[in-house]
Amino acid sequence: MSYERIVYVDINNNIYKISDNVLTYKPVSPTKSSTGHYDGGSFTRVSLDRDALKKLSELADKLLKDTTNHAPVREKFDAVLVLTRNRKQTRLFLKNASARQKWEACLRMLIKRPENL
Repeated sequence: MSYERIVYVDINNNIYKISDNVLTYKPVSPTKSSTGHYDGGSFTRVSLDRDALKKLSELADKLLKDTTNHAPVREKFDAVLVLTRNRKQTRLFLKNASARQKWEACLRMLIKRPENL
């Protein structure tokens, strides 16, 4: 993977962390949600193979390069992507766009894989 670590916070504040070939999903619980009702699901850790890491890295690169969908500050319905490469962090606030939807679909698919840790 070309990134040492990737952290993604979706619009519901569910956290996806990718590091050391593992995807960790930390969902928001109803007690932590803004409505008191939203439930992001179950905590999950998934081992990632080379193909999954490559795909995530490629999608992250697209999100980084597509500056038309970056926001200067995080607003409602924006997500946060933090990319770490060579110990340097880049933080992006991402508007809803097709590239972000592809990224999220990939993450959701990976956390549902049967080879959870």
